Amino acid sequence: MRLTLFTRIFSGFLLILAVFAVVALWITFGTIQRRYEGLVEKHLESMARAASAGLVGGAWRAEPSQMQADVTELGQATGVRLTIVDTNGVVLADSHADPATMENHARRPEVSVALGGERGVVTRFSETLREYMHYVALPVKREGRVVAVVRASAPRYSIGRLVGLARRELLVIFTLLVLVAGVAAAVLAQRLAHPVRELSRAARRITEGQFDVFLDLPGTRELEELSAAFNQMTRRVRDVVDQLSSRNAELDAVISAMREALVVIDEEDRILLANASFARLSLVPPSRRTHVWECVRVPTLVDMVQATRATGVRQCGDVQIGDQHFLCNVNPLNGSREIVVTLHDVTELKRVERMRRDFVSNVSHELRTPLTAIKGFVETLEEEAALRHNRYLEIIRRHTDRLIAIVEDLLTLSALEQRNDLQREATDVRALVNSVVKMFEPQLREKHLTCTIEAEPDLPAVLVDPFRFNQVVVNLVDNAIKYTEQGGITIRLARVGENLRMSVQDTGIGIPPEHLPRIFERFYTVDKSRARRHGGTGLGLSIVKHIIGLHGGTVSVTSEVNEGTTFTVEVPIHPPGAAARSEAV
Repeated sequence: MRLTLFTRIFSGFLLILAVFAVVALWITFGTIQRRYEGLVEKHLESMARAASAGLVGGAWRAEPSQMQADVTELGQATGVRLTIVDTNGVVLADSHADPATMENHARRPEVSVALGGERGVVTRFSETLREYMHYVALPVKREGRVVAVVRASAPRYSIGRLVGLARRELLVIFTLLVLVAGVAAAVLAQRLAHPVRELSRAARRITEGQFDVFLDLPGTRELEELSAAFNQMTRRVRDVVDQLSSRNAELDAVISAMREALVVIDEEDRILLANASFARLSLVPPSRRTHVWECVRVPTLVDMVQATRATGVRQCGDVQIGDQHFLCNVNPLNGSREIVVTLHDVTELKRVERMRRDFVSNVSHELRTPLTAIKGFVETLEEEAALRHNRYLEIIRRHTDRLIAIVEDLLTLSALEQRNDLQREATDVRALVNSVVKMFEPQLREKHLTCTIEAEPDLPAVLVDPFRFNQVVVNLVDNAIKYTEQGGITIRLARVGENLRMSVQDTGIGIPPEHLPRIFERFYTVDKSRARRHGGTGLGLSIVKHIIGLHGGTVSVTSEVNEGTTFTVEVPIHPPGAAARSEAV
């Protein structure tokens, strides 16, 4: 049980009072006892000196019986026991016993000290009276020589009785003082605890949302300053809460109006916040007790959330929920383990994209047959026509070839978009590049160009689709030959970390800087007339970029006008999750 502030203060005061009272009583009792013992000692010493005066004056020397009578009378009158002992320890007179029956006192401590000429003071048990006594013994000297010892004694219980009476009186006084001090401590504790209780009540009301609380603690300057500071804090808290409430209302309105589904989850994947769009997608109503995978049972989304939590990096990807397609973004919140998931509906875009792909594929297939027929008839006419008609037929044939190449490239792109799976094999890329270069040897000889292959020794086999990667090399080498009139082409192969880097460098006309960002777009050509003259389709680099993207790699380009162009491709040597269909080369 936790104690209140009043109880703590009051109990602390009482403890201090109790300790103070005990220490004060202990010191006082000891002082009183020592004072009483000192007074008794002085009284006994004065009685002993009075008795020794008779011995020194010689009044008792002639009549020993008179000495006994006088000592007895003096002892009864003063209440002090008087004993006279000679230098041999024989008791000559005693006020409380018969000297003839008493033992020799030479060995008594106080007598022994007095016989030595000093004052003897001892508290001990009396064998004669069978009780504890306080003794004071004085030597009686005559002409500088000890002739007898006068001893005065009193029972110790009489001193204790006097001290006990004093203790009882002091105990009553101290008890009254402690009671009065306790009442004063209770009043003081109440006054000290009252401001704290008022402050606690005011703070509790503020936590309950009652911001109209103002504190008034009159009294000391510190309490007045505390009241003013608390009231100022209350006003500022009220203003801040009002602002936060307004902003939260605006934020809730914005989140509710969002077409995108939004959900915030904690480190245990429990939902902290979800808007209406997400609720419409959920299998169960989202709440703070449900997990996100209970509402949207999509393994891809769960994997993206786990990847973001493990790496702290934003994840983005396509997610399908039922018949709908969404672009999913998973973002970690800075400074916390919470994650924000947004789902943008791209179902219509996917439908349009699918229609576009189907259209391209269907048109390409439909064009292939008549183009093939046209080309066949043109070749037949070339054989039979007169010489003067051959030039026109040549033009028809060249354009037909270009249309066929465009259709083939469109079909290739359509196949790549519709089938993202790759037939990966452990491939010797150096051998693949050699075979491609041999295929282009006639074109190289025709333009008097050189082609050099620079490959690092011990290049590892790379897990790629050999057919698709062959298309990449063919397109890059074909491009380099088309746009190079003198000099040559250099193909470099090297391992960079866990990637294979292949660069195709030419000494051709180069690409102006303004065209570099767009050269991988479909049908985009820098020099359209040159492209048509060489039979280019404008789709080769798009095919290259798509194939390299499917392999999880990158393609980049650098170029200077009239200096040449370099295309650089990097692909993983061992892509994660990929398995070779055949053993390594």
